Amino acid sequence: MTAPVTPSPIIAFSGTLPDPSDPTTYGTRGRSVWSWEVGDLFNGMNALGTATYTNAVAAAESAEIATMTAGALLWDAATNYTTGQSAISPIDMQTYRRKSPGGVDATDPSVSALWTRVGLLIVGPVSQVSGIPTGAIMEHSTTGSAHAVKLADGTAIEYVYYAQSGSSGLTTPGSVPFSYSYITEFISSPSVSVNYVGGSSANWRAEAEANGISGVAGFVHNTSGGSLGLSFSLQAIGRWY
Repeated sequence: MTAPVTPSPIIAFSGTLPDPSDPTTYGTRGRSVWSWEVGDLFNGMNALGTATYTNAVAAAESAEIATMTAGALLWDAATNYTTGQSAISPIDMQTYRRKSPGGVDATDPSVSALWTRVGLLIVGPVSQVSGIPTGAIMEHSTTGSAHAVKLADGTAIEYVYYAQSGSSGLTTPGSVPFSYSYITEFISSPSVSVNYVGGSSANWRAEAEANGISGVAGFVHNTSGGSLGLSFSLQAIGRWY
């Protein structure tokens, strides 16, 4: 669904208007006005026109949704809905429209392939039925310093700033293992990148060695004698369906 926008105000002319009775400054002031017209005025009018069109589209979409949702009642599993009828899902309280016949369907519209959501939910619970998105476009969750984003097309992204628990650092050359459990439910092992946080030296690095659908393990390495804090950032990209 198109989001309405607030147009930016046109920047007003800040110079002095040309005075026909003053020929010595008329040309210079006229050029200033012309520069404003082809610059701030033109850009401002163009932006205003774009915003007006966008808002008109948003209003038309809202009106269409209002028409489709008007009179929609709570979905009833025993009702034989016809194509085009609308009903409200008792699971997520969103309105859905029947997109194909099929007789009585005991499956809630929010998870049934026979229904389609009216309107567009940008951020909220994502869902799918047989590979067809039925929920929001994007879902965000967080646990501690970990963040997870799931997209309607099945893409799942997790990122975290991770500090190794129970260890203050590494002051001599060596390696310390780490393990991290995903908060995302990946369906297969995601692609993982790990970056040491705390310095730019090539002597300090972190790497993942064992990666699965539920978590990742690896090592933080210190090849110098300097002090090394056990903190790193981790990104995992995969799929949730």
